[in-house]
Amino acid sequence: MFNSTDATGTGASLLSRQLELVGKLAASTVLIDEGLQPALREIAEIAGEVLDVDRVAIWRIGWDETEITCGDAFQRSDGSHVHGQTTKISEHREHIEFLWQQHMVAVADLNEVNALPRSGSDLLKSLGDTALLEATVWREGRFIGTMAFAMLGTPRIWSEEEQALAGVFVEFVSRIFATHERRELEAVLRDYAESASDWFWEMDADGRFTYISDRIFGATGDRPTSIYGNTFEQMGHEVSSEDQRSLNSALANRQPFQNLVSWRQLRDGRVTWTRSGGVPIFDDEGQFARYRGSSADITDTKMLELEKTEQAELLEAILENMPTIVSFCDRELQLVFVNNAHAKYHGLENLK
Repeated sequence: MFNSTDATGTGASLLSRQLELVGKLAASTVLIDEGLQPALREIAEIAGEVLDVDRVAIWRIGWDETEITCGDAFQRSDGSHVHGQTTKISEHREHIEFLWQQHMVAVADLNEVNALPRSGSDLLKSLGDTALLEATVWREGRFIGTMAFAMLGTPRIWSEEEQALAGVFVEFVSRIFATHERRELEAVLRDYAESASDWFWEMDADGRFTYISDRIFGATGDRPTSIYGNTFEQMGHEVSSEDQRSLNSALANRQPFQNLVSWRQLRDGRVTWTRSGGVPIFDDEGQFARYRGSSADITDTKMLELEKTEQAELLEAILENMPTIVSFCDRELQLVFVNNAHAKYHGLENLK
């Protein structure tokens, strides 16, 4: 077991080996290139060896916080892994709330020390656990799981150094959970993007497009790859001065924006209208990384609005110049329109 105060060659050698294993985990391509399950297996195996425990279990709390699922349970004695078991949080609420309050619990002997709520202690003893070191997994202020290190049949006093090492592995799990949650969400969004009438896009921190779904081709004739690297302005989009001020303010302050209406003349002379919205995305360190959003082709709707406006303006011009008196009232019998003939007849030219 790890002991930083051990001055013997054996202690120094063990420390060196433990640090080597932690470094191996940090450099592992499995954590980045493969799925969630292989990543958790890798963490559990190395954590089990570094802390010299009999079992390592990693649990993940669902988004709705009603269920908790075993991400991986590693048994060192035979090298076996199991995962996928799901249980209702309500069945273990007392234990989970206790962990949430303590963040880390170190129990030397579950048979002698009543350090856990009874429901949790009984469950762990039924699994054969004798000593337990369990910590909560957090990400961005959210309680997302637990990681447990257990001894089977052998009591154990957990040193501060061992608890610190456990915290290192918990941080690995936290980052892996966050990474794969983000990948799962992005996969869902991309799948939706291919079937939705809108198109989805991403811009980097410099405001240049790095991704656009294929739906844009049907609306504008642009191929996504031809847009990559361009900014919103370089694409030829124009917006009203008011919308431009709102957009500039949102981008400068890394805030969401929505209902941004823009128009653009295509190479074939057609004018298209688009409504867009986006949200800022921040990395694990809280630094701004990119904008992600969607756009919709509103050309038909906008052209209909313009047509109605033109028709209304034409009708008003006709009514204004008719020689007969014309006026309109609302439901409260208040005048809302009088033409020139009406104004002249009643001497209201100045008021009009």
